[in-house]
Amino acid sequence: MKWMPFLAIALLLLPAAWGHEGEDDDSIADEIVRHRLLAAQWIAAGISALALIALFAFGKRKFTPTKLFYAAAILILALVGYSYYYFSQTASAASGIIVCDAGQCFWAAHIHAELSVMACGEEIVFGLEKGDLGKTHTHKERGVLHFHERLPVDPETKKITDYSALYLGEFFEAIGMRLTPECIGERCNGDLCDGIPGGLSMTVNGQPNSEFGSYAWQEGDIIRIIFSGGG
Repeated sequence: MKWMPFLAIALLLLPAAWGHEGEDDDSIADEIVRHRLLAAQWIAAGISALALIALFAFGKRKFTPTKLFYAAAILILALVGYSYYYFSQTASAASGIIVCDAGQCFWAAHIHAELSVMACGEEIVFGLEKGDLGKTHTHKERGVLHFHERLPVDPETKKITDYSALYLGEFFEAIGMRLTPECIGERCNGDLCDGIPGGLSMTVNGQPNSEFGSYAWQEGDIIRIIFSGGG
């Protein structure tokens, strides 16, 4: 079939086109995902191209319904395999990827959490592009925390050994705001809110949490810190 070489070349060129997606992303986890995904694309495209060439290059060159069925099956299986790999690897950017090299391991991820702070009924706004980019920080979404760096991992147990980059206290310190179990910013337990002694509280995903600055946040967390009268 005269069109077979062109189809094989097109299959092999697809990964090169897809490989340019997301090159400006500054997430280490996303970069790892992109490299793994590109490798899978090349493998899927190469296998599909070789299978199609073999299918039509040997035996009778006549185009038959059976050959058409096999060609379609090869393309569908390659697409399904690529799609499965894409979704599983993309999801791992949020759940985290463990990478080891020369005896050193780290966990890389691109995760987000919602954070709101209310003091005497007024919202405290953190601003955009605030915090240490190597730890917890904000970008262009109001009230959303980001982390897209890496944490050290024990090479044997594959467990994270230092969560400090995700501590809420690290973020508040980086933006110049105090956070302790008793104080948020300039307000501390016992200070007045509308003439009533106030208190500090924190919830994570709707559940009370007393860790405050030592809490290591996780993907999808909804964190509420409130200083209120009678709290």
